[in-house]
Amino acid sequence: QGGFRELAGQRVRDEWFKWAERSAAPSAGLKFLAATGWVGHFPEIQSLIGTPQDPEWHPEGDVFIHTGHCCDALAGLAEWKSAGPESRSVYMLAALAHDFGKPATTRQAVKDGRSRIVSPGHDALGGELARSFLERIHAPPAIQARVVPLVANHIIHLPSMTDRALRRLAKRLEPENVQEKPPEPVLMGRHLVELGMPPGKDFGMILHRAYEAQLEGVFFDLADAWQWLRAQDDLPLSASARGKLEGRRHQGEDDPR
Repeated sequence: QGGFRELAGQRVRDEWFKWAERSAAPSAGLKFLAATGWVGHFPEIQSLIGTPQDPEWHPEGDVFIHTGHCCDALAGLAEWKSAGPESRSVYMLAALAHDFGKPATTRQAVKDGRSRIVSPGHDALGGELARSFLERIHAPPAIQARVVPLVANHIIHLPSMTDRALRRLAKRLEPENVQEKPPEPVLMGRHLVELGMPPGKDFGMILHRAYEAQLEGVFFDLADAWQWLRAQDDLPLSASARGKLEGRRHQGEDDPR
């Protein structure tokens, strides 16, 4: 183990990325770390060993075994094999880190009328621990930006989500290449310029509020965005800007552009 601290950070990063990009059986590498004792240099992984899971939900064993199975399953997917090197690394590192939060959150609790092993909040904590792990292995910031949201949101169940929740999830995963992209803002800076507003602090605040309303499903097109804007008496619109808003309505110019 003494030799580990003699390794350059670049070498440690390179080895992890070789594992993440190319492994046909990633669990073998994790088992090797455990067998040699080098897993002690990666406490987020070491703590998975022996952390129990409810046998009904996870009959395979502890969190370390479960993580190895997840990584192996990912490596067997055609979609993973056909992805680019960076994306393969992102997905494998997210699979590795997805349960980093379980050791600190696992406990016995009554669920469904009987005692179960549960880990409430492990997803959010796992995101923080994933970031710490990635920083320590010198993962580039762009990789961290994609992995951490995947870990922090990994227990979201898409089939049960509302459209509103799905839009917000897509926004949280924005650095990642997801199928459900975050929606483009309907109300944009150029629209406020049309009202005679100069860019500035108020400008940005209005656009932020508008986008939040859009994510909530208040409006989906520009015509409805104009109507929403008229109704926001607390927004810092000048009298002339509000006058132009009213003029658009009376002239029938609320059609989306």
